[in-house]
Formats: sequence, C-alpha cells, structure tokens
Amino acid sequence: MADGPDNWESRGTYTGPIPLLKGEKASLICYRASGRCMARFDRMETGYATGLHDFETASFDLETPDDGR
Repeated sequence: MADGPDNWESRGTYTGPIPLLKGEKASLICYRASGRCMARFDRMETGYATGLHDFETASFDLETPDDGR
C-alpha cells in the first residue's frame, strides 16, 4: 500500500487534455500537497501501462477521492 500521511491510492478515469488517454482507467498514487499523482494505465496500447507516470490529480475522475486525512 502507498497510503501515508500525504498520499493515498485510488483508481481513476482520465479526463485530462491528452486525447489518447481520455476515458482510460488507471491505478493512482495521489499526493495531497502537490495535487499530482503517479499513474499506471490499464491498457498497454496507451504507452503508459508500465512504470509510473506523473499527472495532475485533477485530470482524473477518482473512484476513491481524498478523504482529507
């Protein structure tokens, strides 16, 4: 688990500006202080399915929103 005092794990659907990723699901580690997240997308065809990739958390519709810890 990556949950900690300043971060939490979630799943999300990309809603940001990159057309290739719109509607794609990803596993996320979200960082409260920076408003950023590390994402690993489900589909290999996106080119973002291996490793972690930096995005704005606001670019995702989160399944588990920030609980405000």
